[in-house]
This record gives sequence, C-alpha cells and structure tokens, in this order.
Amino acid sequence: MRCYLLILSCSQRKRRGPGLLPAIERYDGVSFRVIRKAMREGRWNENIDVLILSAKHGFLKVDDKIEDYDEEITKERANELKGPVLAALQECLRQRSYADIFVNMGKGYLAALPEWHRLLSGTDTRVIYPEGGIGKKLSSMKEWIDSLE
Repeated sequence: MRCYLLILSCSQRKRRGPGLLPAIERYDGVSFRVIRKAMREGRWNENIDVLILSAKHGFLKVDDKIEDYDEEITKERANELKGPVLAALQECLRQRSYADIFVNMGKGYLAALPEWHRLLSGTDTRVIYPEGGIGKKLSSMKEWIDSLE
C-alpha cells in the first residue's frame, strides 16, 4: 500500500462562528475547498494523510477540532513553531512511510520547517513543491490528488 502526505498551511478564510469544527471544515480557503470537493466526489485517496500548519496551533490533522481564530504567521511565530512542528513531522514520518509528500504553503509557513528534508534521509520519498502563483499551485495540487486514485 502506497501512502501519501499533503502538507499545507491553514487559510485566512475560515468558516466563522462559535464552537469547535474539524480543521477541514473550519478552514475555507481554496486548498481546503479542493480537498473537500475531491472527498465529496469520491476522488480522494484514503491513503493521503494531511498535515495543516496553523500559525496558532502548529500541525493539525483534518479531524482536529478547532475554534474560530485569527492569527497570521510572522517570522517570530515561525521561529517559535520550528521545534514543535519538526518534532510532530518526525513522529508522523516514524509512523508511516510515504511515497510522495506534496508541500503547498507560502514562504512564511515554510520558515517554520527549516531543513525538514533531513528527516527523509535514507528514504526514496518524492517531495513535490508546486511552482508558480496560487492558481498554478492549486492546479498542481488537484492534479496530484487526482493522479493518486
């Protein structure tokens, strides 16, 4: 069984309101809409794990319940997150081997994951960074998801 990991940043656009919602429902940016649509349409490969990097929470899984909040990534916050997010990613990679890791996040969030590639030393995991603007990155993510059916 081939497993895959999608790492993406949270989105500024959120479904507002009190109470807790699963991260996949709370975040409402375009990446999350693509994921939810693929799930609804049966195009989602169940062997895709998703890690969402949140400026407030660090790494989240899609079913982690979170409140409505508004916090942007800053250089200072990225520095604070480095240790915890690298540790969480290392634990994730210890639990499962991935054929591909697709990383879809901006520079601010990537700053919280310096030199994370060293965690893949000795593996044949393919790391994919989409290029271009947000539309091109989104298209690449959708193509990648669809290629895994």
